[in-house]
Amino acid sequence: MKELERIQPLLRGLHIPAWALVPAAIGLVSRLFSSGIIALMRVLGPPDYSVLVRPANGFDAWDGQWYLWIVKNGYHAAAVRPPRAFDFAFFPLWPSLIKVSTLGVLPSWSTAVVLANGLFIVAAVIVWRLLADSFGDVTATRATALFAFAPPAFVFSMVYTESLFVLLAAASLVAARRSSRWALPAAFLAGLSRVTSVAIAGSALVGAIRSTGRRRWIALGSVVAVLVALGAWSLFVWALTGDALGFVHVGTNWEPGTAGPQALLNYVAPPRVSSIPRIAFVVVIAVASLRLLKVDREIAAYSLGCVALAIAAGAVWSIPRYVLVAFPAFGVLAGWGGRRGTLVLLAISVALQVAFVWMSISPNPLEAM
Repeated sequence: MKELERIQPLLRGLHIPAWALVPAAIGLVSRLFSSGIIALMRVLGPPDYSVLVRPANGFDAWDGQWYLWIVKNGYHAAAVRPPRAFDFAFFPLWPSLIKVSTLGVLPSWSTAVVLANGLFIVAAVIVWRLLADSFGDVTATRATALFAFAPPAFVFSMVYTESLFVLLAAASLVAARRSSRWALPAAFLAGLSRVTSVAIAGSALVGAIRSTGRRRWIALGSVVAVLVALGAWSLFVWALTGDALGFVHVGTNWEPGTAGPQALLNYVAPPRVSSIPRIAFVVVIAVASLRLLKVDREIAAYSLGCVALAIAAGAVWSIPRYVLVAFPAFGVLAGWGGRRGTLVLLAISVALQVAFVWMSISPNPLEAM
């Protein structure tokens, strides 16, 4: 406490609230942990690791390579990898931010990794603020820790859009609660980063129904902001390809049979050894999101929207990271567990995150089981 008192004048000078230190520290430690696991995979991975992950590191595996491709080459009407892999399946805000941040001279890969980790630390602070409003400070701290160390949370250290989206989503939800006009640009930018921004619009719609005056107008404005952003991206894809529903088509036809409810049923029945922890994580977040309805219907609408979109359209192996952005659900988990329960959940999450990294970005014999 004395140390905090000593630095409070500095914090005030930098316009940083003292409460932000704890979630920022959680965000920082969690990023060091996840980055360390990913880096170790390069050393401990099997000999054919570099064949599966191109190039041979985990930070830009899979979708990360697509974002870096867009940074370098832009968008194209033709399939980059025929017959169905189109680069406009990936929203523009994240690659645009990477490109701007390189200042034209810095390497895009390292810039993107630093951005992803840094953005998450900021996002952790805003997530804590939102959860504290609904659950109180203590539960918010526990929930932020569970969120930051969740099994799929290693993606916040990768060249993925999750860190950026969580920051924008949390900022929009917090600003809307305070009737701040900043909710609108945050919602608009979220709409340019992921289709999951529809969940922000759903939360804002619930807020508009349940509120009056300025807050209602801010909520309605957030809905419009998301729809305008999604509409603008669809118009761009239309102009690029001549297909008015090009973005929808590329999303549903990327790898037929790997996304949607039927693919999910095929994945879980019967479940493989490697799929059990992934399925369990999705179920836990879904149940916690439903429980949110008794706590706060606005953030419950956001969490349930994230879960529904993930199950309806997500590739089966990516659903855990899709539902991960339903961060309000972790407030319920922290509330259920209390201090001891949260510590147990945190230990389980840390162990599972190591397993998730191994299963996600390196060849793993368990995948065949």
